[in-house]
Amino acid sequence: MHALRLSLVILAVLAAIGTVVAGASGSTFAALLLGIGAGWAVCAAVLSWDLGWGLVLTSLGGGGVSAYLLRQHVLVLDGGVSICSINQVFDCDAVNTSRWSEMFGIPVALWGLAFYVAVAVGSALWRLGRKGYREAPWVLLLMAIGSLFYSLWLAWISHFRIHSWCLFCISMYGVNVLLLIGSCLAVRRERQAPRPRLWPLLWGSAGDRTARTVVLAGLAALFVGGLSWQGLKQSILAEANADDTLPIGIYTAPGPVEVSGFEPVFGKPDAPYMIVEWADFQCPYCARASAEIKTYIQTHPDVQLRFKDYPISSRCNPEVSSLGHRTSCDASFAAKCAHAQGRFWEYADLLMKNQAYQSPEDLRFIAGQIQLDMDAFQACMGSDTPERAVRVDVTAAARVEVNATPTFYVKGLYGDDFVQFRGRPEALFRLLDTHRKGRPMPEPQPPPPDEWE
Repeated sequence: MHALRLSLVILAVLAAIGTVVAGASGSTFAALLLGIGAGWAVCAAVLSWDLGWGLVLTSLGGGGVSAYLLRQHVLVLDGGVSICSINQVFDCDAVNTSRWSEMFGIPVALWGLAFYVAVAVGSALWRLGRKGYREAPWVLLLMAIGSLFYSLWLAWISHFRIHSWCLFCISMYGVNVLLLIGSCLAVRRERQAPRPRLWPLLWGSAGDRTARTVVLAGLAALFVGGLSWQGLKQSILAEANADDTLPIGIYTAPGPVEVSGFEPVFGKPDAPYMIVEWADFQCPYCARASAEIKTYIQTHPDVQLRFKDYPISSRCNPEVSSLGHRTSCDASFAAKCAHAQGRFWEYADLLMKNQAYQSPEDLRFIAGQIQLDMDAFQACMGSDTPERAVRVDVTAAARVEVNATPTFYVKGLYGDDFVQFRGRPEALFRLLDTHRKGRPMPEPQPPPPDEWE
């Protein structure tokens, strides 16, 4: 046992050193992997040293990660990017904003925070030897088994549905494994006591208060965490709706913004304010931004939105160096074929709402949902017409240095000149309102560096 503890401590120290070195060299992926490994090693070492406090520390580690993901679940809606969004394979934000990131309207991260707080409280009371908590290991074991099965389900969703992995979620999978091992050892330590009956134990009729206590602790954490979650959302909305500030991020176009007239148009084609959007159908922020802009246009007929494709995949976009989003090219092709039948926006809305379902079968199903001519749709998808149309959009994007999605160019604020806007849609709406009122406009700046995302 002493050799195991020493090995775990050495492993934790080496991993921590590696984390610092990798972080200093700019390798975020390696730094995160080593940091997660160091955290697991520390928890395992404490578990081997003192089982009760090891369970507390491990659960608090899971709670800390859950709290970060909960905060990021809100901030990513404001355009924030988490530190574990590395690439298309390891993208915490893609997972944390997917349709599976909430359960009953509550973020999964908040459920996780409540769970880990409950485990920490139950473990601490057992470790302190409080009367009425001797059977806590059995309750903790049941909770650990449930969390492990839920982890397996989330891993399946990440791989087969979202097609991206969250490194911090993976760290919690490891935490759940450690909690299972620790609770099994705790049950073994109490093996001299008679095995409790399950239902009396869970309902508190067996003279043990563990189940009731952990439920109350979890509910308290759920309530406090929920208040923080809602408070953060409200602060973002308040900032977005502030009337006394003008948005920043107005840049001169580095080249000509090409509008061919063949783009899908939402709103009146002759509206004086024109927003040209380059977007990707697997980009979560594109889905939110497009929906907000279309809602705004419905009450502001002097604004029009023109859509251009920019799939983040080298398969159909030579400006991208990796395969990136696996199905975004096919999704763009299908949207072009829907546009050929005059049904682009209906099709695009369903694509944006179902970013995890864009296989060839899904694309045909969506076409059937909006009652496209399926023979014409299939013939279009089997031709090179939609790909050529997408490449026209990509070429136009390259001329104005589009390198991220969504990218917006706006015409009508500075005469006939296009300017690039970077910021939340709410800020763009304030800018349009400012121009309508004839108030002074911010001076456009030179195009920012290409590394902006």
